[in-house]
Amino acid sequence: MQTANRYADRTQAGQVLATELLSFAHRHDVIVLGLARGGVPVAAEIARALHVEFDVFPVQKLVVPADPDTTFGAIAPQSVHVIDNTRVQQLQLSPDELADQVLAAEAALALQVRRYWRHRAPLPLEGRRIILADDGAASGWTLRAALAALRTHGPQQIVVAVPVGDPQACRELAAVCDRVICPLQPAPFLATGLWYVHFAAVTDDEVLEWLEAAHTTRSLGGRLNFFR
Repeated sequence: MQTANRYADRTQAGQVLATELLSFAHRHDVIVLGLARGGVPVAAEIARALHVEFDVFPVQKLVVPADPDTTFGAIAPQSVHVIDNTRVQQLQLSPDELADQVLAAEAALALQVRRYWRHRAPLPLEGRRIILADDGAASGWTLRAALAALRTHGPQQIVVAVPVGDPQACRELAAVCDRVICPLQPAPFLATGLWYVHFAAVTDDEVLEWLEAAHTTRSLGGRLNFFR
């Protein structure tokens, strides 16, 4: 149950989003992608409710070395780098510091890609209607990076679905995708976790469990039945 403009957890947030995405239900051309890692349980619940396919999409934030909560961009597959140059100047990051953070993020992203798709290839995206889900949009940088990478696959449509987002971030995202679904847009936004009662970190092992559940369901030709 949603309480005082907060979601109980990511699963309940996905259920709320699914009610706004019913036109995509039972469509073979639709796929829900969860932004790794926090967007995965949200996306899994959307996919389960709509009876459509599900996969993960890895991204990595670019963060300030002394303050990992402060981001200045993100990277995604297909060698996509999205960097807020104004923010970099404000933070007075040196070229070496910037290069170090990009290299660290690239290494982390490569590790995620190898781990998530070690036993099977990602689902095809060309010509698909993609619902790209995350647990929130604070700055929107990870979603922007993901959108840029996804465009290289030639999808028919990309809808961003987030339970909660900063109003400015949502407006900026709407300019680079086909549609943004965000039921809760508080101002000031402050931080994604404030808008959830339970907001535990999502691990790579949990992401792999959701992926395995989705793969097993597809193999059996049945209804998605995620267990978290």
